[in-house]
Amino acid sequence: ELIVADVTLKLTLPDLQWVGVLVAPIAWFFFAFSYAGRDRFTARSSLCVLSVLPVIGLVAVWTNSLHHLMWTSVTVVPAVGRAITILQMEWGPLYWVVLGYSYLLWLAGAVVILRTALDMPDIYRLQAITLVLGTLMPVLGNFATTLLELYGAAIDMTPAAFTFAGLACTVAISRYELLESRPVPRWVA
Repeated sequence: ELIVADVTLKLTLPDLQWVGVLVAPIAWFFFAFSYAGRDRFTARSSLCVLSVLPVIGLVAVWTNSLHHLMWTSVTVVPAVGRAITILQMEWGPLYWVVLGYSYLLWLAGAVVILRTALDMPDIYRLQAITLVLGTLMPVLGNFATTLLELYGAAIDMTPAAFTFAGLACTVAISRYELLESRPVPRWVA
């Protein structure tokens, strides 16, 4: 969005980004429950149930001009000394529902991973802490952006925050052997 000068393309790109925005919390939730050995929560029926609101959200994004449930207005405004332009969104009611749902899925995954880590050897605790801290970065970036947008235009910090998530995953993989084996909590063994 920042480097795109064409207004039509600048307005179209966020519609495409929503696919990832709505899939990521569900993917994190399923990863967390799988990592914790709670496979019964990762069944296809769970995926269907958890996907209902994101699918509604995606349809709402693509049809927003008909109902304005996701955003009520979009304005292209100058930012960073007027060198670039960004989109200033006035969010609609469904946006806040989807945002809250996404945060709840992240929180549920984080709690499950951290709770599981309490019953694990140190290496798995370090994996869990690194994973949760890494995934916390994009959540915090999004939260900060959302707060700043309430007071005017803001550059979305979420993509930059994914850099820190990637670094945390790299540490978890290379230093704490994340992909070597799946932890088995004591309550499962």
